[in-house]
Amino acid sequence: MLHQGWFIHNQHVVNMQKRGFTLIEMMVAVGLFVVVALISTSALIAMSAALRRSQNVRTVLDATSIAMDSMALRMTTKVRDIDFIIPGSSSIQFTHGRSPNTITYLYQLSGGRITLTKTPPDGSPSYLTPPTIRVDGLQFFVNNGVVDRATILIQTSGVADPTAKVDMQVTIVAQ
Repeated sequence: MLHQGWFIHNQHVVNMQKRGFTLIEMMVAVGLFVVVALISTSALIAMSAALRRSQNVRTVLDATSIAMDSMALRMTTKVRDIDFIIPGSSSIQFTHGRSPNTITYLYQLSGGRITLTKTPPDGSPSYLTPPTIRVDGLQFFVNNGVVDRATILIQTSGVADPTAKVDMQVTIVAQ
């Protein structure tokens, strides 16, 4: 005996209540899948771009910090020995030691990079900033008043990503 919804067709029992998905149902499911995939992909692309930008800013910040620390460390005990400079100048020169062991240090902005020239021993400039960043501005301000101090301002940006910018300032007080 057959239950309701079953019938015999060419000696085969067929269930009429069992059916597959319709074309419309399949199109709706595929459409929803495509929408979710597009939203997910765009979010992933945005996160990837944000990560890349963050890494570029971090690279510029690290390189700027290293250059700033190098200058500040060397200048900490030399603020009183700084030669006269024009306020806001992009170079500064100071001496250390007594004759005949006097060393002159010259920091300056040259070709988008900060250079240090030490005389003696070699007198040839060495770079404090890597080629991956460009120094857009370097300024020195010296106050030889009651409290001897110097202020350094640096503005840098990434070479690969010019929108990755860092502005940094440090004030050095004589010890």
